Amino acid sequence: ALVHDVTHIPFGHTFEDERRLLERHDRSPARYQMLVGDSELGKRLQGSKAGRLALEVLRPGAELAPERRYVAEVVSGTICADLLDYLKRDNYFCGLSHEFDERLFHYFRVEDGRLALDLHRGGLLRRDALSEITNLLRIRYVLSERVYYHHAKIAAGVMVSKAVERALHAGLT
Repeated sequence: ALVHDVTHIPFGHTFEDERRLLERHDRSPARYQMLVGDSELGKRLQGSKAGRLALEVLRPGAELAPERRYVAEVVSGTICADLLDYLKRDNYFCGLSHEFDERLFHYFRVEDGRLALDLHRGGLLRRDALSEITNLLRIRYVLSERVYYHHAKIAAGVMVSKAVERALHAGLT
């Protein structure tokens, strides 16, 4: 989970997802090879079992065995470590004070090779867990509304993207 964003670039979501000027970081074999495959990081990851699994998950187009799908879901599911990480980080750096209870981490389980949230205890629904999941999704919505789709962020993204677009058309890479 710590290295899953290693192929991200600054303004990556703007250039890749919004404007589609560049290939997505998780679908670019060239970027993977440059930043992970032949790098010092790649060499170090090759040196451990966990590192080799991380490389397998990072590799564009990777197909994980069914019993290991949960590994990718840890960083790319609807409710996943990536979400928990960026909600906390983006709230902090944007000066917002929305928080979630980190006990949520304890509700994650692996079932049939998939990542799941265990919302039951002793056969009863854990309303505290359900409330915390609802809170997490509310925080994501608030960040989307106030930060990710803020008019100033959109305008800045368009200006930076236009400069990159012109550079690409001029042959600068």
